[in-house]
Amino acid sequence: MAIIKSDHPIIPLRDLVVFPGVVTTLFVGRAKSVEALNAAMSSDKKLVLVAQMDASKEDPLFTDMYHYGTVSNLLQLIKLPDGTMKVLVEGIKRCKIDKLIEEDTYTKARVAEIEDIPVKASEASNLVRFTKAKFADYVSVTKRIPQEIVASVDALDNLSRLIDTIIGHLPIELNRKQEVLELADIQKRAETLLTYIAVSYTHLRAHETDSYLVCRLLLE
Repeated sequence: MAIIKSDHPIIPLRDLVVFPGVVTTLFVGRAKSVEALNAAMSSDKKLVLVAQMDASKEDPLFTDMYHYGTVSNLLQLIKLPDGTMKVLVEGIKRCKIDKLIEEDTYTKARVAEIEDIPVKASEASNLVRFTKAKFADYVSVTKRIPQEIVASVDALDNLSRLIDTIIGHLPIELNRKQEVLELADIQKRAETLLTYIAVSYTHLRAHETDSYLVCRLLLE
């Protein structure tokens, strides 16, 4: 099957990976990124959002960005008094960035959208239940996941959406989130997520136990 490529304005992101199906608020201030927003707003409202490898780069080159990102819909655009744009976006599809195309005031990306490699329906159903259970265990020992996110996760039955929603809100390193974004195989994506949850859960329980022991010693 032929690979269909498309061109969209691109915005490099500092310390953030946007996942398909996840709605995210961005604050955009760099001139080229603002122009990219304006270009998207005046066309089909589609953008490519990609994480920078080095957040300190003010004007990142192609080599300063990851080469996998997310084609996203621009839902809302508000100009703040200081000139910064407050933007609401929703990830649509994983994509591989082929090259950058420089326009007069902003940059476009030529991308190929990535299709999920599915798992069997029966396996997907089991993985959904297992993933929700493990996420619930993790939530029970951390206060860092907002209740509205917990509720939205509980309502999801699509395995791909479930994984992307959870990983998008886990407090883990950017490079680990990027690793999951780059996985088209849903089975491998689920396994990677479950590993991260298990490691985080074990770490939190160990910390919880240490804190309990310290309190006991102080009280005795």
